[in-house]
Amino acid sequence: MTNDPEAQDFNWVRATLDATPAAVFNSIREDIRAAVEERNASLEKAGASFRFELGKKDAGWARVLLEPVGHSSRYHCWTDFRLCEDGSIEVLHATNNPGIPLPDGMTGRPSLDLEGLLRIKVEGSEPLLQWQFIRRALRSLLFPNVMSLQVFGL
Repeated sequence: MTNDPEAQDFNWVRATLDATPAAVFNSIREDIRAAVEERNASLEKAGASFRFELGKKDAGWARVLLEPVGHSSRYHCWTDFRLCEDGSIEVLHATNNPGIPLPDGMTGRPSLDLEGLLRIKVEGSEPLLQWQFIRRALRSLLFPNVMSLQVFGL
């Protein structure tokens, strides 16, 4: 059996197991870790005055924090990912600075589509691939605009 959805012997049982909320959440957490590492490497090369940290509350949580360099206790913005009891994955944005506009949160529900691809259904959106879901959740945090950085004093 193969993992290629186009193949006649596609392993739909394995694909369904890989699409369970817990499995998808763990995969998302690993993809977030890789994104944070890559973004921090690019910021370090550029001599940026901030970086990102991946915090973990427990098995059902992941947090990405913007951290000014040299001020490790002053987190200004963060994005939380939470695996909910109903199997959905909730994304929440927060800041301790009221001058920072935040994107809306979102909730996604993993599913296997008719072609055998993992998609995350978000209300008001076409179903997203996992990387698209993560990009939508983290883009404004990992790539803050100049105005946001000025409000932070960075």
